[in-house]
Amino acid sequence: MDTINKLLPVADIVKVKTYKDIYKNEKWWMTVAIVQIKGFYKIKLYQFYNKDGKWQIMKDFSFNDIDDTMKTIEVLKEAVIKLGQLVKEKQHKKHMKFAKIVDYANMKEG
Repeated sequence: MDTINKLLPVADIVKVKTYKDIYKNEKWWMTVAIVQIKGFYKIKLYQFYNKDGKWQIMKDFSFNDIDDTMKTIEVLKEAVIKLGQLVKEKQHKKHMKFAKIVDYANMKEG
């Protein structure tokens, strides 16, 4: 097992090529990794949970196809903007950071 594989708590069959953390705190860790499994490359989204000092996979999601991956990215962008619009309309203070995304998206379009 190479050094980068030791950094992520994944199965030995998974060869991690690179990864980037989305967030990490004492209990939760989310990262996106490019991995090779049985000769095939994939993008994987991992969520780990720290249980008694040991990171364990709570959830993982694979992106196997470039078309599906690109569509997922676009749908996520649309969902975040829609959430921002809803938050802005309701002036929901807890989620106002999403409302800023609407302003940013409107600036890019204009």
